[in-house]
Amino acid sequence: MIQDLRLALKGVPGAIFTFDDDGSFRKFSRKEPSILYVGGEIDILNNILELGTLRAKIYEYTSTSEGRFHSYEDIAKSALEHSIQNTYEKFVDEIEEDFLTGGQISFGTIFSKCGKWATVLENCVQIISELENKRKTGTAIIDIFESWFVLKASVNEELKQIIQSILFVLEGRFLEDMVSWYREGSIAEGFFLEENEQNQDGLIPSVDLVFNQVPNCVSARAADCILTAGNWRKVIAARLDNEDSNEDDYTTRKLDADIFELCEELLIGEGHLNWDLSAVKIERLDWNRLDEITKKVLKLISSFLWNICEKDSTLTRHFEAMRNVFLMNRGDLFTCFSDYLAEQTSDTGQIFIPHKRAWNLSCWNAGLDSYEDLFTIKAMKKQLLPLENGTSAYPPGSKSQLSKLYISPVIDPCLKFLFTESQTHKCNLIYQFHGRLSVIFSSMGLNFQDPPDPRLFIIKRWVSGMVCHQALKLQTNWKSFKKSLEVKDLEAIMQSYERMLHDCLRDCFFLDIELHNSYSAIVERLEKEPNAISTDEIISKINDFMKILKEKEQSALLMFLE
Repeated sequence: MIQDLRLALKGVPGAIFTFDDDGSFRKFSRKEPSILYVGGEIDILNNILELGTLRAKIYEYTSTSEGRFHSYEDIAKSALEHSIQNTYEKFVDEIEEDFLTGGQISFGTIFSKCGKWATVLENCVQIISELENKRKTGTAIIDIFESWFVLKASVNEELKQIIQSILFVLEGRFLEDMVSWYREGSIAEGFFLEENEQNQDGLIPSVDLVFNQVPNCVSARAADCILTAGNWRKVIAARLDNEDSNEDDYTTRKLDADIFELCEELLIGEGHLNWDLSAVKIERLDWNRLDEITKKVLKLISSFLWNICEKDSTLTRHFEAMRNVFLMNRGDLFTCFSDYLAEQTSDTGQIFIPHKRAWNLSCWNAGLDSYEDLFTIKAMKKQLLPLENGTSAYPPGSKSQLSKLYISPVIDPCLKFLFTESQTHKCNLIYQFHGRLSVIFSSMGLNFQDPPDPRLFIIKRWVSGMVCHQALKLQTNWKSFKKSLEVKDLEAIMQSYERMLHDCLRDCFFLDIELHNSYSAIVERLEKEPNAISTDEIISKINDFMKILKEKEQSALLMFLE
């Protein structure tokens, strides 16, 4: 009888038991009537058949075809199946114990236990339904389980155990993956959501992580942070293993030794990090605690990379090149340059590829000669402002005088993963405004070798000062930022950066409109009447700008300009 009960509760088709009127049980097939009352009160058979159907449905959902875990959803399925199996064994064992100790089965006890088991299975079916729906919408599975902790107090003990066991398995896998991302700098194949067909190669570059679906239990910020660190570990390892390096060069060997020492420090930091991750697994994943750990990872990585760059100028320039690659791959910087340059043609009449021309212009502003030099180790040229008489400190024949006024967009490569989507967008808008000014100046002939009209140069000099001031504020300096990090909380620094972005963007929106209108009017008047506008009139226009800015309480900017 107990064996039949086990088969029935498993949802296995075939023989099942029922009882005759005299209390003895006989076997019958599923084709026979399923409603047989015992004592006129209890429908044991119907309950058991219903439980078997539910159990079979769950088993069908949770079974994996190849025995492999392709995603966190597969892990959740397996954990659910394992938990239900344990609960089922416990339930049957209790009935078997009642039967063996009492000499006969108490139908009231069986009915009570079947009802309890049915509640558990019905909740599990609800879990399955949620998983199916959330999978289609891309919601993180672990977020679904997290919400159940709020409801745990109102559910029975069996369901609590099922939820806890599933969470334990998911959290353990997540923490293990987090460490592996850091060590390997890549994400294993099949780790992303099933609907994300773009990531079939399995090795997802950090730069693509922002635009693709990230692993379905971790934020893009955390994943990008860990992947960036892992990728740079590879760069550093390659640097240490470089066979082409001159072993007789004392400086090189000393540098390698210093970097190796830093790597040892990083490994010690990893040990502490692993300990923190293990501590989280004691009870359940605390997302506030995880956020603290993520910040610790960010600080650990940033400090390590800063130290590396302070000791190795080659790696510093490599960072600069990687920075430009990262920014250009985003596709949302230098949009105005791409649009503008797309209309330009080469000497042979062929249209240049806008994207590559934009790359060249980016390198140009960074002090490099061409797109190819982006990957060449080369000293960066010093940024200079033009002299008071309108000439430039650069020698005649240089590619551009005014382009050197503009510091190229800089998002520190070891800090880029700290930026939110909103911050990145604001930064892009600011740099696009700077680019618009360059196009305006170029259209007025201010980029050519011949000295520009001194009257136009006055306002150009004022605007260039503001642009350079903004660009310097937007740039992050290795040592100064590191010093700030030691005395301030990382979150406070990012909040300060957010406020600075807001102020810069507000100035840009104002000046974009005012300067465009003013320049257009000035150029139009100069074309018609070369002597129509005096230097005093230009200075008066600048004073109008400064007056409006002062009304906006932009004291820091005014101090710089004055």
